[in-house]
Amino acid sequence: MLSWLSRLKNDENKKYIIMFYKIIISIKMGSPVLLRKLKWADILNAKPFWGNKRYRVLCDTVFRQDAKLLSKKKSISICFVVYADTTWSFDLLCDLLKADNRFDLRIVAARDFFEDLDYSKVKKYLKGKGFPVYEANESGWSDSDIFVYQNPYPLKEHECDIDNRTLDKLSIIVPYAIFQGDSMDEHLENDHHIFSACVWRYYCYTRESFIYGKNNNIIGDINMRLSGYPKMDVMYSEVINMPRWPGDETSKKHVLFAPSMIWKYSAFMDVWTIMLEIAKEMQNISWIFRPHPMLGKTMLRNHLIDRIDIYEEYLKKWEMLPNATVQIGGDYSDTFKTSDAIIADGTSFLTNYQYIGKPFLYLRGGRNEELSTYGEKLYECLYISDGDYERDIRRFLDDVVLGQNDTLKDNREVFFEESLNYLRFNGCLASEYIYRDLTSSIFK
Repeated sequence: MLSWLSRLKNDENKKYIIMFYKIIISIKMGSPVLLRKLKWADILNAKPFWGNKRYRVLCDTVFRQDAKLLSKKKSISICFVVYADTTWSFDLLCDLLKADNRFDLRIVAARDFFEDLDYSKVKKYLKGKGFPVYEANESGWSDSDIFVYQNPYPLKEHECDIDNRTLDKLSIIVPYAIFQGDSMDEHLENDHHIFSACVWRYYCYTRESFIYGKNNNIIGDINMRLSGYPKMDVMYSEVINMPRWPGDETSKKHVLFAPSMIWKYSAFMDVWTIMLEIAKEMQNISWIFRPHPMLGKTMLRNHLIDRIDIYEEYLKKWEMLPNATVQIGGDYSDTFKTSDAIIADGTSFLTNYQYIGKPFLYLRGGRNEELSTYGEKLYECLYISDGDYERDIRRFLDDVVLGQNDTLKDNREVFFEESLNYLRFNGCLASEYIYRDLTSSIFK
């Protein structure tokens, strides 16, 4: 090996190749010292010098060794890294882990680098569910054995990020949403962020994302699993905690208006006065206005309003309507279940609402994206407006919602069965699949 190393062109190549063999040899010899010393950031820096084949071998070797070491522990600590209450998907999974005395459950509330959401609110929300929650600056979470991520973006506290984990820790990605763009899933590795290239498990929600991930992720068939979507587990339950839909429950249709934050393809500024006027006019519809928690701040950041109180006054106008109410943050499953239709301009709800089987009007905002195969199938289930918003919104409400002329119902049912019904695919809920995969992989 030394003569081969001497032929390498520069010292940096030699350094990283030597690192590779040191890690492999130390694992073979049963020494975990390097696993505790090196971070995934070190490994990811070395990856270009190793090539895909060596990187794959190293990941497979490290993951197997970590699982073997964990199987010998009396208690395995598992930490969920969360930055927003709206992305939380783990009630059932955490209940399963809490009931298993082999696991010590922890949650850390972290701050998103871009949105800077208030993690004290996240902490309060999760503590209300009876879970042990820490803030990033508190002790008691960072020495966990397994870390679970949903967030595809960097976090303000770098100690929370995946690439800051040492090699003796296992990381998992359970994405917060399903994407339909040509890249299929923005959690897969790209030039700026660290996602699937260094995680032990990457749980896919659809058959399409599973196949795409195996073919495009550098270690795809090592860490990819088709689990289904744990946030949607509750949609298979018939239990409903009735949300506050205003007005006469028996005679009104329930419509959810859920604008995203201001982004490249946001349609909110084109419809915010229109939607308020339509809600005021159509008293035969009961409305819930559920804006993205960052909507007002992104309006201000993009200089679309001069003062945040302009947005707050807009919220008050919705609240003053006898047939409308405002819902900001928190769980939306019961709101979904009891609604008859949704109007939205963001992408994260496009799939989620398919589990309800009700009509969706997508305000696309001039978006002209390259769709994946999954995205093309999904778009055939949506009523889409590309610009004449008032006309399309009124037509959707009059014909589809009130007139019950839902021409896309059959499309949605076929799409759901072919791509999304993971209870039928796996014979269990997504949370149960993940729990079984964790336990069977560690406790062999």
